[in-house]
Amino acid sequence: MEISVQELTKAIKGKIISGDLKSIVNRISIDSRTLENGDFFIPLLGEKQNGHQFIDEALSKGAIGFLTSVYPDNLDIKNKLDLKKIIILVEDTQKALEQLAKYVRGKYNYEVVAITGSIGKTVAKEMISSVLSQKFKVGVAPGNYNTEIGLPLTIFSYNDDINILVLELAMRGLKQITRLAKICKPKIGVMTLIDNTHIELLGTIENIVKAKSELIREIPEDGITILCRDDRWYQHFFSISKSKVIDYGLESNSQVLAKDVVLDDMAKPKFKLCFKDETVEVKLQTSGSHYVINSLAAAAVGISYKMDLYKIKEGLEKVKPMEMRMEIKKGIKDTIIINDSYNANETSTKAAIKVLSHLKSKRIGRAIAILGDMLELGKLTKISHENVGKFVVEKGVDLLITCGENAEIISKGALDREMVKDNIYHFASNQEVKENILNLIKSKDVVLVKASRAMTFDEIADFLIE
Repeated sequence: MEISVQELTKAIKGKIISGDLKSIVNRISIDSRTLENGDFFIPLLGEKQNGHQFIDEALSKGAIGFLTSVYPDNLDIKNKLDLKKIIILVEDTQKALEQLAKYVRGKYNYEVVAITGSIGKTVAKEMISSVLSQKFKVGVAPGNYNTEIGLPLTIFSYNDDINILVLELAMRGLKQITRLAKICKPKIGVMTLIDNTHIELLGTIENIVKAKSELIREIPEDGITILCRDDRWYQHFFSISKSKVIDYGLESNSQVLAKDVVLDDMAKPKFKLCFKDETVEVKLQTSGSHYVINSLAAAAVGISYKMDLYKIKEGLEKVKPMEMRMEIKKGIKDTIIINDSYNANETSTKAAIKVLSHLKSKRIGRAIAILGDMLELGKLTKISHENVGKFVVEKGVDLLITCGENAEIISKGALDREMVKDNIYHFASNQEVKENILNLIKSKDVVLVKASRAMTFDEIADFLIE
């Protein structure tokens, strides 16, 4: 990014207090801890901290200036302000951040591929960027930079050195996706499977669908909407799209289709990727048949950009397991640990249990599931945890270990399906799990570790990994 102070001030409708209008801003920082010399600081109002408290620290680290919604005379700054520093007054620094990102986005010609949905968004983002990178210069949002803070920061990081920017759009309520889409102006919108994730925030699956639909409504007529044919909301999404639609799925009438899906000994899928009269065989590095559907979404994006199926295959086969997402590693006592502790809902937990069951079938050891709370399920909390407990029994899990208030319902669900009581353990904390687990696992066991992110089950996985 390269923008003059005059241009920046105009873009955010600010008032220049001090500084040279011709000065150039190259980098934006919102965090005084990671700010580098020469950055321009934007203090935000957070849940716990007000960024204005850290303006002094930002200046001491070499910030060339800052935004403020507080008149400089009222700021708590120890050292006398250098009037050569750029100081711009705005009504709302968060709003200014978004206005600036929208302006900067408009300066460049790269196209944006935006992703939303309930399941597999981040995996889809990585697969899409890998596929597109086989033909184009691609930028991708790092980690969880998918909010009204992270998305602008991602936009500031790129210019016309790239052809395509791949973004994931967060959804914590109605109108958020609209807000983000108006900033990044996507040309292609990708919808992954819809599920009950975030139902605690929105109350009903219909509201979730309404919120996710916001991306489709923001795709221009000359853009492309990528939809999952397997999703029960497919017809609704299709009906509201004003752009061309390319669909993907396992259903036989899907445009981008997977056939003959098989899993190897480590549950890595191999399948035939089909589009029109073309077919290529794809072998993924990620474990779990549920990754096939994400692959198809990525393939559909590649097809939207007129990519050859063999180039798409190359991109898909380069994607490696992501941290805390179906990571399979060697564990203590010659065990295999499936670390899927990044997040959890009923659908993703059942998918992970399927992988656990598959790996057990290829070894001589037992299948052990260490499961924690699945959060943000609202009124579906009880039934979802019960369903997981029943599924544990259906898939032949030998030992069930639960931790968390809601996870105890999983144990009850397993008992209701007549799992032997002596094979079910419930602990009150992660520490208790770690204190007891070594006495419960044996050589050759396959162990799944999964819960919602707030349960920090990665610490259990780390304890078990050799």
